[in-house]
Amino acid sequence: MILFRNLFRFAQKEVSFSFDNILDKKYYRGLKLLKATLSPNHAHGKMLVITPRASGKAHERNLIRRQLKNIYFQEKCYNSNYAWIMIVSGKATKIPFDALKKFLVTTVLPEQI
Repeated sequence: MILFRNLFRFAQKEVSFSFDNILDKKYYRGLKLLKATLSPNHAHGKMLVITPRASGKAHERNLIRRQLKNIYFQEKCYNSNYAWIMIVSGKATKIPFDALKKFLVTTVLPEQI
């Protein structure tokens, strides 16, 4: 059984491992999505969402973080078996939910389109 909270928790070693093993980068209106090798002890994909303070006010950062996590879980993007790192900038807070969903799903699970 896959728990929602385990899909988004990273230990410091996992973060370092992921940043050291980046395979691909995708960009979309203030979003930077990094595809990295998953550390060997995980059976499913994970996602790390980084929202720096410069990306907006707290409620805007929390909203986009919740939206991205919801899309990742609901669309079963964890079946991709990669570590995904999403870095959010200020422009991304203006992206509608449907556009976020389309970008994330087409990038993480291209075989479903």
